[in-house]
Amino acid sequence: MRPIETYIASKLERELRTSLGIARSLELNDEREARCLSPHGKGLFRDAVLGYLARCREEADELAAKSYAFLSLAQSIDEKEQYSYSPYYSEGTRAAALAYIHWIYTGQVDETIIENARVNLQRYYDQGHAQTLDRTGLALSVPLLLYTEAYTLIEQLANRLWGGMPEDRSRKATGVFGDALRIATASNSDERNSAKEKLRKKMRKQLFHWIDRGNLEDLAYTLYALFPRPDGAPCRLIEECWVYVDEQEIEARLQDLRRMGSISDD
Repeated sequence: MRPIETYIASKLERELRTSLGIARSLELNDEREARCLSPHGKGLFRDAVLGYLARCREEADELAAKSYAFLSLAQSIDEKEQYSYSPYYSEGTRAAALAYIHWIYTGQVDETIIENARVNLQRYYDQGHAQTLDRTGLALSVPLLLYTEAYTLIEQLANRLWGGMPEDRSRKATGVFGDALRIATASNSDERNSAKEKLRKKMRKQLFHWIDRGNLEDLAYTLYALFPRPDGAPCRLIEECWVYVDEQEIEARLQDLRRMGSISDD
């Protein structure tokens, strides 16, 4: 069995079974009363991505449908979630997840929801949250900002951290955020595509780390923003992302899991 199949069977499928059990226990009306539609909806989005990665499309579709129901209702009633609510950021991340799951579930891109995500993220950072960002924080924000095409916000964040003229910011903004800044400030489609290609090469090395650590929202957003989309169902973008992952990296991780006793050799 290839390392990918072993990893999926021994780790991802097991995680998916646990996620399914929890997801099936969630009731829409109960979570509405508890003001927990948004966090559970975003969690179900993550679980759906896990299902597609595990190549369990039927189960992943079930999770995507439930995520869509939770997030759609939360969006329509403008839910202020009970726990860990952060004004505008919570709404922005909810809208981003809803837009993605809407695309997965319906095959259609809803630009209105994506615009809602952009607007709320802009409001969040305009409140002064950008002042606490450093280079690490900017790098962590790249998947969400690129997925929502928050190009104006990317440039503003760079300006707040580095200031100066645009060419000065481009020199100082290194790493993945520097590449995101070049995407955001591209003067034409060819320049933007070239910048995306450069960042895509860097992100190929990041994909498996996100998968293994459970950062599946970042994985999904990056795939959508930077990688070519296969023909057919939108979920194939996630299902087939394994072609970008180095099997030697997966095998090394399997060896670690065996040493820890997390998986067996069977």
